Amino acid sequence: MKRADLNKKDLLLFTEFAAVIACLLLPPLFSAVPFSLPPKPEGLYAQSVFCFYTLCAAAYEEVLYRLYTPNRLHRIYAGYIKPRLQKNPPAAECSAHLPQSSLPHNRFCYKKTAVSKAAAVFEFFLTEFPAVLLFTLAHRYLGLSSMLFAAGAGIVFRIAYLKLKQVFHPAISIALVAAVHGLWNIGVYYYLWGNTITRVISRLYGLSANAISFTFSELYTAISLA
Repeated sequence: MKRADLNKKDLLLFTEFAAVIACLLLPPLFSAVPFSLPPKPEGLYAQSVFCFYTLCAAAYEEVLYRLYTPNRLHRIYAGYIKPRLQKNPPAAECSAHLPQSSLPHNRFCYKKTAVSKAAAVFEFFLTEFPAVLLFTLAHRYLGLSSMLFAAGAGIVFRIAYLKLKQVFHPAISIALVAAVHGLWNIGVYYYLWGNTITRVISRLYGLSANAISFTFSELYTAISLA
């Protein structure tokens, strides 16, 4: 990329993204502090504060890994990488009903389709995969099984956000995903503490899961009818 191609807005974009990478995305990868279960908060106030902080931590991760990072990567790809990959002029349209003499043209069409699919795969790995990978590696202090679970959860949460965004405002969509993430973390903590209140939390979490399942079913119905 030539320096002349960059304007002030571009420099601010890359500077901002570089600062987020250096200050927020990379530090968790180098953390060597092992996981230790915090003591169970006693009293309603302490438990409320703990749940609030856990929800805030989940919201922070959702905004960073499911919203900001993929969106910035998509913007960089669409604005700076994709235009440089599309240097060739568009080819003629490919027809499925061509005479036998047009076999070279058919081969060119198949090659063009293969290139388009390869470009789509490249775009996916450049814009979506890094956020999932960073989120997975940020949980390496919990062990391999937790890393695999984090990878799956990251994919599910990202898909859920994209689906919800088709119906709701992006802020509402990311808030709903963050609420599910936070409720899950709270349920895990109470499960690890092994207290009798676990049943209450599990029941509340079950009710929340049923409500979210109903929301997603209504969401898919709305999308299919749109």
